[in-house]
Amino acid sequence: MPSLYDTNTLRAIEARELARLAPLALMQRAAAALTDALTDLARARPARSPILSLIGPGNNGADALLASLELRRRGFDVRAVLMSPGMPSAADARAAHARAHSGGLPMSDTLSAQALDGALVIDGLFGIGLSRQIGRAHV
Repeated sequence: MPSLYDTNTLRAIEARELARLAPLALMQRAAAALTDALTDLARARPARSPILSLIGPGNNGADALLASLELRRRGFDVRAVLMSPGMPSAADARAAHARAHSGGLPMSDTLSAQALDGALVIDGLFGIGLSRQIGRAHV
């Protein structure tokens, strides 16, 4: 599937929006759109089906964390797995982590095959900032 925008264009659009918006605003918009889309998907699944968020170290992971927190508030069984040690370096991503923690989102740093079984998975691992080859995960 062809891309709508190349990485440089996406980065320019994001930089322009970040410069004009309040902190966390762009991240909250992304999380709201993701939450709305996933709410429809989750409601079509069997009751109490788990939602598992795989959280990377950047803003994409933070978007997924904020969406996961809102999905939990909507009554879904959501858990987040932090796939990278430590806190992110970006201020907005750190703020999203703090919100998820204070909001009671269950988070761990361990991914098991059982957690994936039957789960709707949110990919919050990689975004436009990825500049290396993707390695293999071991579950």
